Amino acid sequence: TASIIGAPMTYGQPFVGTDDGPSRLREAGLLTSLSSLGWRVQDNPDLDFESIAQSISSELYATERSDAKNSLLVGHGCRHLADVVEA
Repeated sequence: TASIIGAPMTYGQPFVGTDDGPSRLREAGLLTSLSSLGWRVQDNPDLDFESIAQSISSELYATERSDAKNSLLVGHGCRHLADVVEA
């Protein structure tokens, strides 16, 4: 079984639109392509990174590294994705 988990995050890089990636892959037929290979496909909803952004306290933002763009948001988002994958 292939589980599809959409992770539409754009916080760690400067390009607009990368958060559209999961929906674009679905629209392009990813699920159909995997199914045609004989895989069972489970499509999970996209992760909600906006709620993660809102949950980070302003005190934590003050400790963020200046040489890494949105490192706290990216780190928390990756942790959330890892938790979903491991579940």
